[in-house]
Amino acid sequence: MKNSLIWKSSLLLWGLFLWVTGSIWGEEGERSLDSIEVQERKEGIRVVIMTDRPVEYSFYETELPHRLVIDLIGTDIYTKLSPKIPVGKANLYEINLRWYGKPPEREGERGKVDLVELVLTKKVKYNVTARNNRIFVDLEAPGFIPEKVTEEKEEKVSWVKLEPRFLEETEGWERWVEIALANYKPLHIAQEQVEVAQMRVREARRMLFPLAIVKTGYTKGDTTVRDVSFREQSFGIQLEQPITQGGELRYKLEQALVNLDIAQREYERIKQDYILEVKRAYYNLLIYIMNAGIYEELFKEAEKFLEMAKKHYENKLITQLEFLNVQALYSQVKYQLVASQKDRTLAELTFRQVLNLEPNTPIEVEPWLKFEKLELNLEKCKEIAFKKRPELSINELIVRFNELGQKVADAKEKLKISLSGFLGRSGSAYETEELNMRSDWFVGLKLSKALGGNTLNTAITKEETVPRLSLSQVKTGSVNASAELNLLDGINRFTEKKGATVEYLRAVNELWEVKKTIESEVTSSFNEYQKALYQLDNVWERIQFQKKRLEVTEARWKLNEASLSDVLEAKIALASEKAYFNNLLANYYGALSTLTKACGLYKYAELIQGVSPEVSWYRVAGPEDLDYTKVHKEVFIPKGDRILKIEDLPGGKIIAVNNEAGFAIVNLGEEQGVREGKELWVYRQKEKIGVLTVKKTKRTTSSCKIARAEAKEKIRLGDEVRVIP
Repeated sequence: MKNSLIWKSSLLLWGLFLWVTGSIWGEEGERSLDSIEVQERKEGIRVVIMTDRPVEYSFYETELPHRLVIDLIGTDIYTKLSPKIPVGKANLYEINLRWYGKPPEREGERGKVDLVELVLTKKVKYNVTARNNRIFVDLEAPGFIPEKVTEEKEEKVSWVKLEPRFLEETEGWERWVEIALANYKPLHIAQEQVEVAQMRVREARRMLFPLAIVKTGYTKGDTTVRDVSFREQSFGIQLEQPITQGGELRYKLEQALVNLDIAQREYERIKQDYILEVKRAYYNLLIYIMNAGIYEELFKEAEKFLEMAKKHYENKLITQLEFLNVQALYSQVKYQLVASQKDRTLAELTFRQVLNLEPNTPIEVEPWLKFEKLELNLEKCKEIAFKKRPELSINELIVRFNELGQKVADAKEKLKISLSGFLGRSGSAYETEELNMRSDWFVGLKLSKALGGNTLNTAITKEETVPRLSLSQVKTGSVNASAELNLLDGINRFTEKKGATVEYLRAVNELWEVKKTIESEVTSSFNEYQKALYQLDNVWERIQFQKKRLEVTEARWKLNEASLSDVLEAKIALASEKAYFNNLLANYYGALSTLTKACGLYKYAELIQGVSPEVSWYRVAGPEDLDYTKVHKEVFIPKGDRILKIEDLPGGKIIAVNNEAGFAIVNLGEEQGVREGKELWVYRQKEKIGVLTVKKTKRTTSSCKIARAEAKEKIRLGDEVRVIP
């Protein structure tokens, strides 16, 4: 009876051990399938598969019967959903769940999902997409009349503002970033370090649970007593479970979790640093391509002027000095063209090296860069940086890690208790005797306590063993108690404790230094950003001046009041200002990218909540022409497919205005959809100059308050008005 109880206790403990350790290793990859929803739509049926977190999947179709299978891959996904969901709508007959391994025994029990199977009545067109933690399966059903259309925001024609897409969010830019990250080895190493940190977390968790050792042995030998051989055999399981270690194991687990967080933040830091490097290389490449385009066009003009000067000189229409001057200007343009082409080649080489591309990899970028002027605030940037900078998070975590290190050092001086035991069977007999296997077990309690630099260890054990011929052992049961005092074996604990304190103080000091560095970097990069803005504004005005100068010079040349060299000089001056503007544009985006990184973000679009309607765009060396045109783009989109511009919105005119009283009347009313509280934008020659708020409406007119005037000139009669949805 006693032996049976011991065996049952052992098996229970062993099962608990296997279950706990198994959960430690498997819990990080576990997901849950929360729901499967069938929605009726005008186009057909939509199936929405919702999980607690995003999962990877693949899909394929089969015939006879027709099925569309969603294969959930790469992780363990559990659910309590019914394995069969009847539908019977359109071409979808039912939805089945296929289990991985043993299916649940009863309805409502958790099961591990392998596949989601959509059983169809016939082959249909379909589309599978995913967004966040949802997988959408759209099944086409021509002629399907839904009983009840699932209400969606897209069905209702409501209007939302579509903010202009930032350069960083264009497909070309994102493609280069993806290529760069895929080729960057330090980032892959950082990912490996994250995985190592995850393994250390599992190791630390493992130490909280029983240590199990399965033992087996066989001995054969001779004795001097009866001059005959003997044999011994044993097997069993040994367990050791820490009861308390003064909190040391728990603190080490917390340290491992903090270390994992540090590794993940370090990955983000390396990624941010590298993306900044890619951005700078990309902007430099783009600018040099644009500059090369400017000088290519200028060189074509210079060739025409040189040919014209040759003909004029041959016909004695210009002096030799004028001809030589045009020739010198032509040589200058040719040099600028060759220099810009070499700069472009060097920029392409640098870009390939930064992205770790093969030397002959083609680089195709659109030679166009718009000027995106953002209204930023220094204090807001600092606030973002102190929330988002990975360096700050890393150092805060290092402080926490060393704080836990202090607790680990303190825990080594506290009382430690552990329970150990063995349960098995063994037997010992002479060769002439039958080997009988009997129960063999022991249970023990160990206590340890630091006493200054010494350590007191005590142990109490009770055991029952089979007599061993190899050991001349005749006892079969005993209770032992022991105590020992190890002198000066714990001096290292003082060193560890002091070292932990020093490391903690060092981490606190480094955190303080990082905070100062972050504030300095944000302030410096913000100032560089503002300086670049001022420089761009200044050069922009110079470009306008050079354009006007060129127009005047060309007009004077047609009147024989200016020479060919004067016109060519004006063209060269304009091209030089444009190229200089492009260089400043690269500096501007470099400063903006540095500010973005200093704030701990990936895209500068994240620095603001959205783009204001007045954002200016400067077309720089665009693909259609090389002109610089300052425009406003305010775009609206219905929640459907058709994109509308501001010109497409309902419009009217100002028919009465009193700027001093802040009052205006427009020829738009209830028939045009105007309601109280509506916002109207006022335009003059396609430039937005003010905002009105509707206070009272009639059938064809509305009284408005001037909410904001955005131009030096006041709102006037006849100014254009647009209704903002």
